[in-house]
Amino acid sequence: MIRGCVQYENNLLGFVRMTREELRSIRRDMHYSMADFGVLLGIPKTTLQRYEDGSAAIPDELAQKVVVAQRKDRDFMESVRVETREWVNRMFPHGIPADYK
Repeated sequence: MIRGCVQYENNLLGFVRMTREELRSIRRDMHYSMADFGVLLGIPKTTLQRYEDGSAAIPDELAQKVVVAQRKDRDFMESVRVETREWVNRMFPHGIPADYK
């Protein structure tokens, strides 16, 4: 299951159905403003607002874009975590000294 989402429902064509709450939660978990998330998805901020407030249905194709963006974000954050841990282990092979500032 993907972080920030209860469960995605796949329809017969393999697209993803997403609720407005899931969309908002994912955007917030990724720390995007509405304007920036709209740019990422290729839609105007006002369209994203309508999806999040429930006044417009979220197209399956857009939900799929959101899932892909979320996976890329998660994979990137994991790579940063791994690279940071490796760097710390190289710099401090015996652990970080208690007096290190």
